[in-house]
Amino acid sequence: MNQDYKDYEVIVVDGSSTDQTRDIATRYPVKILIEKGKGPNYARNLGVQNASGEIVAFIDGDCKPDKEWLKALVENFASPEVGCGGGTIAVWNEESYLARYGFWAKIPVMPHFESRMIQHTKRFNELPVSANMAVKKEVFTKAGLFDTTFCGGFEETDLLWRIVKAGYKIIADPKAVVYHRHRTTFRGLLKQTWVYGVGAGLYCRKHPDSPVTQKYHKYKNAFLTSIGGLVISIALAALYSPIFYILTALIALAPLGWSTSHSIRIARKNREWAAIFYPIFDYVRATYFCLGQMYGEHIKFRKEKPS
Repeated sequence: MNQDYKDYEVIVVDGSSTDQTRDIATRYPVKILIEKGKGPNYARNLGVQNASGEIVAFIDGDCKPDKEWLKALVENFASPEVGCGGGTIAVWNEESYLARYGFWAKIPVMPHFESRMIQHTKRFNELPVSANMAVKKEVFTKAGLFDTTFCGGFEETDLLWRIVKAGYKIIADPKAVVYHRHRTTFRGLLKQTWVYGVGAGLYCRKHPDSPVTQKYHKYKNAFLTSIGGLVISIALAALYSPIFYILTALIALAPLGWSTSHSIRIARKNREWAAIFYPIFDYVRATYFCLGQMYGEHIKFRKEKPS
């Protein structure tokens, strides 16, 4: 509630929570809506449908906004061409090693920006994300609401692509900052990565013409090529000579080089030498993501009609 911006309403959508969200929210001048626990995209759509403002800003329950968050977001809508804006998601629980990894990783868990970015159909990626994003309400009429087929990964990417195809631009602004509680256990991090991968697979099926789809197909093909190389090298070692195990080791270790230089730079910058282990986490996360993506490309869509 402590925002450096005057004219705004707060809508809390409670999706069958068990942490007294509803009781706490009643202490503040907010609008409380009840969603029956179907999922976050149902909750977001319910919030949009009940919002009275011209711009709808989204933030997740495990986040807190910077004092100037709303002000920074709204400034990006000065041009009528802009339909959506978002910003950096910083780490809230930076005392956790894994949470810091999630922020500083080669591919961070949540996006953060060093400079302002403008996106459109010819220059598009999957940022920003729904934990720090604002959309003109009129845009939902043209581009549609959040697609409830998605269950925690790439739903915002799907919406962003529909927004740029409707003729709008998207701004990613580093001044709009939200703090997020990153995962603090490796199991939780991998579960999150799997869900993101499944979402990527669903997105690729739905939008085969998107630049993001082309990018993730390249990642998947690189992953499958490396797996194929491992299988062939192991077979050669078993059938002909153990020397082929050297090739196996090289193929297995090659992906680590992709993020090693980045991890060393981060270790020096932050004076945290444990960051040199980041490439191992990157390797396992990339594997989980690609497996999730392949699963998402083949599972059946839900029966609910997408927005």
